[in-house]
Amino acid sequence: MYDEHPHAVRRADPQVTQAIAGELADARRVLAYTAGEGASRPQSDAAIIPIPIVVLLHEGGVPTPFAGIDKCNVSGPITDIVDRTTDAVDLFITGHTHQPYICTKANGSLIDGRPVTSASSFGRLVTDIGFKLDRRTKDIKQVTADNTVVTRTQPAAPDIQTLIDRFKALADPTRLRILGLVAGGEVCVCHLHEALGIPQPTASRHLGYLRRAGLVDGRRQGLWVYYRLAKLPDDVLQTLVGAVTHCAGHVDTVAHDRKRLERATGCCRVMDACPPELACCAAAARSKASA
Repeated sequence: MYDEHPHAVRRADPQVTQAIAGELADARRVLAYTAGEGASRPQSDAAIIPIPIVVLLHEGGVPTPFAGIDKCNVSGPITDIVDRTTDAVDLFITGHTHQPYICTKANGSLIDGRPVTSASSFGRLVTDIGFKLDRRTKDIKQVTADNTVVTRTQPAAPDIQTLIDRFKALADPTRLRILGLVAGGEVCVCHLHEALGIPQPTASRHLGYLRRAGLVDGRRQGLWVYYRLAKLPDDVLQTLVGAVTHCAGHVDTVAHDRKRLERATGCCRVMDACPPELACCAAAARSKASA
């Protein structure tokens, strides 16, 4: 359609220019008919403009009384607006009042001979609209519409759900503290509950949650189970858990947990180095370099 060279003069395709000119001419004709003349024109004027016209309108009405999401019984501003709008308009899709209604020929409730729809509010309904076109005039000869309740049964994307499950596992202070401890290597549950200052059943329950989420692995030795960070099959998940455990190491509570764990086990925990390129480690790196 256009010369794609970035510095070239853009040259419109003559066919495209002609099509745009035709559309502009149609638009001018529509504007001429909608400029305050709608109420005084004869019904046959609608056929002068053989193009489908759908109006999206931020105004509506209220079903009185309410009889269902696919019924009409509408009163309010919309009825007057439709009455005063050119007959060339084939359909009004309305809103603003947050009320569901369908006014179509099928339910015998056209407004000024035209269908009018509204789909309630907040994504609770969606209006399924269908058209039949006249092959000769290319105009709309029939409109069907139904309001459908929006359900929440669409299954989540598996990859997104996996991330959500991991975030849920991480969204607990005790589980974050546990990950902060096992990030330094394998730890017995007997030492974990002591370092965290919580009952052993509580520690085991949170460890079971982390294990089901695939974030920790465990092995039994005698009476006790020893836990360590799991090797995740996905690099994105591995990076996520690595970032969380690293950031946990900067939290005072986790730092105190690690000191209690060292006293309980009698050995120091070897943690990953703090990369100076990370913002959370930059200050420590500068302080170490200037020492």
